[in-house]
Formats: sequence, C-alpha cells, structure tokens
Amino acid sequence: MQILKKLMLAACVPVLLIPGSASAYIRINTGDPAGLFDLKRADSTAIQFYLNANLVPGVTSTVSGSSVQVIPADSDPAAAIRAALTRWANVTTASTKFLPLLTTPLGIDATDFKNVVAIAADSTTYSALNGVLALTVNVFVVGSGTIGPYTVTPGDIIDSDIIINPKYIFSTTGASGVDFQSVMTHELGHSLGANHTVVLGATMFQQTTTGQSNQRNLTSDDITFLNTAYPKAAGGAPSGKITGNITLATGAAVGYPLVTAIDVTSGTIIGGLGGVDGIYSLQVPPGTYFVVAEPFNLIQPVNLYFTAVQTAAVTKFQAAMLGGALNPTPVRVLTAGDTATANISVIAGATTLSLQSAAFGAAGGAGDVLGLAGVSGPILAPSGKNVDFVFHGPGLIATLTDANFKVFGQGITLVAGSVRADTRVITADGLPYMRATLNIPARETQGLASIFITSGTNTLALSGALVLGAPAPVFTVGGVVNGASFASVGVVAPGEIATIFGTGVGPTSISFAEYSSAAVFSKNTGDTRVLFDGIPASLIYSKVGQTTVVVPYSVAGKQSTSVVVEYQGVASAPIVVPVRATAPGLFLGAAAGQAAAFNRDSKTVNTAATPEVRDAGGTGVVVLYMTGEGQTSPAGTDGLIATTVFPKPVASVSVSINGQTLPAGAIKYYGAAPFLLAGMMQMNVEIPASFPAGAAAVVVTIGGVASPAANIFVK
Repeated sequence: MQILKKLMLAACVPVLLIPGSASAYIRINTGDPAGLFDLKRADSTAIQFYLNANLVPGVTSTVSGSSVQVIPADSDPAAAIRAALTRWANVTTASTKFLPLLTTPLGIDATDFKNVVAIAADSTTYSALNGVLALTVNVFVVGSGTIGPYTVTPGDIIDSDIIINPKYIFSTTGASGVDFQSVMTHELGHSLGANHTVVLGATMFQQTTTGQSNQRNLTSDDITFLNTAYPKAAGGAPSGKITGNITLATGAAVGYPLVTAIDVTSGTIIGGLGGVDGIYSLQVPPGTYFVVAEPFNLIQPVNLYFTAVQTAAVTKFQAAMLGGALNPTPVRVLTAGDTATANISVIAGATTLSLQSAAFGAAGGAGDVLGLAGVSGPILAPSGKNVDFVFHGPGLIATLTDANFKVFGQGITLVAGSVRADTRVITADGLPYMRATLNIPARETQGLASIFITSGTNTLALSGALVLGAPAPVFTVGGVVNGASFASVGVVAPGEIATIFGTGVGPTSISFAEYSSAAVFSKNTGDTRVLFDGIPASLIYSKVGQTTVVVPYSVAGKQSTSVVVEYQGVASAPIVVPVRATAPGLFLGAAAGQAAAFNRDSKTVNTAATPEVRDAGGTGVVVLYMTGEGQTSPAGTDGLIATTVFPKPVASVSVSINGQTLPAGAIKYYGAAPFLLAGMMQMNVEIPASFPAGAAAVVVTIGGVASPAANIFVK
C-alpha cells in the first residue's frame, strides 16, 4: 500500500494519491486534474535503497503495544531486500538500475532524499500504517526545477521510504509469518510508481497470505508496467496497444472499468483501468489476446486510493469477455507499434456470484476435500497433472456445467464433462462444493491462469486467480549424498553439507545463497527450501537437478529425519533419511580422485603439477577440507560462518595415508574452516619424510567412520 507524506519544498506540493483516467497496469499519478502526470523516479538509472541498521534478525518491537519479534532470528531481511531488488533489476528490457543495498542508521524521513526501509519506530509512524503490512511513502513533485540532488519534472519521485508494520511477524524462511521478500518486492513496485492491479497473482496485487511467496516473482503485468514506465531508448521490449471503450447496452459509459488482456499462448496477463468515460488503453507485447472487462474484483476489492468523487462514478456491471466466454473473439497485436481495438458492451448491476473458498483435490474425486480455505487473493495450483479445482460460494450451484466454467491460461484446459457438484459433501449453508477437473501442464517457472464463471445473466471474472507453480520436487533417499565426496549415499549427519539430486528441486538457473550481516547463510535460495523434520536448512545453492544444503544440527541423536524439498512453495513428498553421528567426506578437486587441498602456504592448490614440496627436514603439510564430521564443541550453529569461534568435532579424528595411520601429532589442526560456513571442516596434516614422493591416498576417519580415499601429491 501507499501514502503520500507532505513535503513542502520549492517544486513539491501536497496532493492526494489517486489514479487518473485511462491508467494502465495500473500506475499512480499526481492526481491533479489540471495536470495528471504518472509517477516515475527521478533517480531511475541509479536507485539507492538503504536498510535501517535496526532491521536485523531477531529484532523485537513494542511500538504496536505488544512485544513482537518482527523478524525471527532465523530470517535474513537484508538478503530478502537484495533478492527483491534483483527481481526488478533483472527486467533488462527497462532502463531502471538499482545500486547495491546499503545499511544506514537513518530512519523514515521524507526530507532526506534517501530511500530507507525501516520498522515503524514511533506511535505516529505506526498509526499511519492503519493495520497494513507495510507502506511505501513516495514523495513526488508536480512542478519542474531543482530539488536536492535532482533536476525534476512533474511526477518525479524524489524519496521513497518503506515502513514495516511492527504488529506482524515477517519471515524469510517460510517457517512462520508473512513472507518478507514478497512484501518487499511489492513495496519496491510502489516506489517505482506502480499502483495495485486487478491481476490477483501479480506482485502488485494488494493482498498476501501467510505461507504464500508467489509475489516474489514478477508477472507479465508487473514487467509490462516497468517497461512502460521506464522504456529503454533502444533495444527495449517491443509493445503495441489494445484500446477500446467499455459501455452499457444502452450506450452509456462505464465509469472506471477494470480491463484484462489474456494471451493463453504466451501466458501474458496484463490488467489496466479505464477512465470515468470507460475508455482504456493497454500497452501489451505483440500477441493474440482475449479481453475481459470486469468490475472491481469480487475476491478482494482493488484498492486504488479512489476519492469519494471517483468512487461515486464507479459503475457496477457484470464482467464480460469480448465475443463471450463460450467463443471469445481474439484480438491480435501483430507487431510493435500495432494498435488493436476491443470495445465491450456489458450488463449493468452487481453479480450475485462470489467465490468464498477453494482448494484442490484428486482429479475426478469426490469427498476427498472436506474443508476449503477462504479466498482473499490468488490460489496456488499444482502443475504437471490433472487436478480438481474445488470451489464454493453464493451462486455457485449444482446446475453449473462446463459451459458455465472457463479457464484461460498457458496450456491449461478443462476436462470435458468435469464441472459437477461433489455429492459426498454436505455443507452447513446448503451450497455445494463444486468441482472442475483441470489439466495443468508441468511448468519450470511460475505462471497464471484466469477463471470466468457464468450463471444466467451473472458473471464472475477472476483474472490471474490461479498461480501455477512448478511440479512438486521429486527425489529419493538414494539421491541424498555427501556434498563433498558424493558418497555416503542415503544417510546424513548433523552439520553435513549434503547434496540432493532429483527433479524440480530448484530453479532452472543455478541460484547461490547469500549470507546476512550476522554471517549466517540464507535458508531460502532461488525460491527453494529444504526442511529436515520441519526445520529449514541453510542452502549453499539450488538448481533444477540438484540442491546443496547444510543438514541442521538438530538431527543429532536421531535415528532418521524426514526431508522435504520445496520449490516456489510446492513441496515434495517427505523422504525418510537415516541419520548417522558422522558421515565424513573429503572435498574433491578437478581431477578424478584428487582431494581439494592446498599446500602449506594455503595459496597453492595441491595437484600433481603443483605438489607440496617438503622442507629441509623432509616433512610437508597439506590442508584438507571435508564435511560430515557431526556435532561439534561448541555445538554447531546452522549456517553460521566461522569468524571468531572454530568448533571441533566431538567424535574422535584420525588420518591415514596409503593405509598407514598417522600419529596424532601429525594432525596440526582440525576444526571449523575459518571464514567458511559451519559444516565445513579443515584439517592441516603433516606428511612424514618416510612417505615416497608422488600421489598418496588420504582417508579421514571420524567417530569410527572412514571417508572415501582421495589423492594428495608430495615432492
């Protein structure tokens, strides 16, 4: 959500924050009828955001009247903000550029020309939140001139502060609370001048729900806004327009209609707002679109900051699709610069249809869904299989058939004859659970689908209501291996760096973890989480075929642990993996069977070409790296980088070379690898003069369990 904070400067005056006529995607403007200007950033090519120094893991606030841990200790707000900035920065077809996030002691101040993210720190700021999760305070100008560091034109944003509500818990791991990265991605959209949208699954939809993280991912609606507001001079996204007029059957104009363009081939869904005269204009990529006119959506009314005068001019009408939902008329934007027209006639009056709750059940099933979740925003849908969409609400009755239920999305189809009432479920309100079987193709990235329901003269349009996720990740116990040696198959140890091989266990492109200012690795990387008995693990990287994590130390003492991989909020089946006290493995180098080791200078990689050169006394030292040493003393902390404390394994440690066990004194150091994360162990081993030059097979034994052998080289 957004407010305007007053800033009395030379070219800046206080105005109401409202949308204007014929706005699209939907943008915020200056709100002055004498001169409407869409908001845009004055610093669009070098946007600098700051993180208030108090917004850290474990921060607690009493400003709301209760003591609330706003950010749990296992969450990483800085990493979430950086990830949100990256989402917008990755739209390379726009001209915007974000600078690296910085930390500041500054708080919320509309006069300092600094874009700060901070928790509300006083009662005045807290009261401005009015119960919402967060507010973006945009300060903009309606004149031209010079203000602070900027030369400005009307509509330029010169300061954006994002206020976090200390009444709520925000998480970055998904373990509890509202997803902080989703909230930040949404609020950054406001800082760029984006309003809320009619597309329910888009980042800029106003509602989010605990446990949902889909708003981390920009949709075509969000991306098209950015391309429109900040076009590149050359090489940007090609676009055309769909324009038209929404009228009643009498020919009267429809005040402030919402309009959505849906391209079921590409998956593009773009929403916009018509003016008080019913005229709209959508900027869209070339494609073939179905165009829908709909009133303010009936799941959650779109909050566009209307004035009382504008609200009075809103027309209530039944949603309609150009050509009708049974046989919609396609609208084609053939090339960049092309303009297509879609005029739609609608029926006056509010619909009696309402979607109150929904869930997914087995395809063709009955009675398997006994409770539906209330609907206040997008609905997460599985992909890669047939599934029943189960829905309930006023007007959604047993006489509905396939002709009444339409779904529009990339590759998604309604199975013929599948719209029906669930005869095994009896509800207290007498309204049936309705079911419709959907065939949803497997996806590698998030997509959206829209639902259009008719009953007599009543209609219900839900643009982008279904968020189509990737298929559930799949792996087996045999796909869990030691992340250093890729041995120790099918078992894990506390603190072990483990690699999980499978399908759909991460994003298409590899995503590496970030770590916080507290030197703790993130537990959500590339929209991927791995949970051991419900505890999120620190991630090192994730990608579609393999993901590497650090097994939580909480598995110590257990016989087994239940492992679940989540990607984009979709969870795998739980896999039970045996737990061992230790499962040592040496990290391997580039050559087959070669240990990833350094010579005694800790700079030269130990290889056949660059072996450790023994000193005048005939000894050499090789630095080895491994994982799977088990619990440590002091006890290991998940994801923590060793900077001042270097824990050692509690189990006994020994080393053998070429089958000969070395004396304990030959181990010059063993314990946490300095400046690397917990679970990475370093061992400095002295090579006796008696060993011949050349390759030597090293085995490390911890707690009676031997690692696979790996070669080192001495001269």
